[in-house]
Amino acid sequence: MRAVLCAGPLAFKVARSKRGARCNRYEADLYKRSSQVRRALLCPPLWCSRGGLLLVMRRARPMTQSEYIEHVRNTNLMLAWDYRGPGDDGSPFEPKPLDWGWLDGRPVALDYANLENVPCGGADY
Repeated sequence: MRAVLCAGPLAFKVARSKRGARCNRYEADLYKRSSQVRRALLCPPLWCSRGGLLLVMRRARPMTQSEYIEHVRNTNLMLAWDYRGPGDDGSPFEPKPLDWGWLDGRPVALDYANLENVPCGGADY
């Protein structure tokens, strides 16, 4: 759905479909409306094009599998999202090492448009 290109301190998420554009817009919007506690779990977006074709984020160092197990899975970090029931955003994380990284010495989600809990559906063009 999206291709990611990294250059210097930036990561560029390029939508390869309408679904990818929806996910880009969702990540930018989710970060804006999240509490400070929730934002600490997310890699920050810097800019998103109006239609979602391009999302620019800070670049984080990817996590290794052992780092993911130690710092995300074994600490139940994803539970810090603190789901508050109907009307709240469900956990946007997928439980896999490739979706997590390090930014400013803390673990952050790199991809937080989990399609099971996020309205990114639609035809994949």
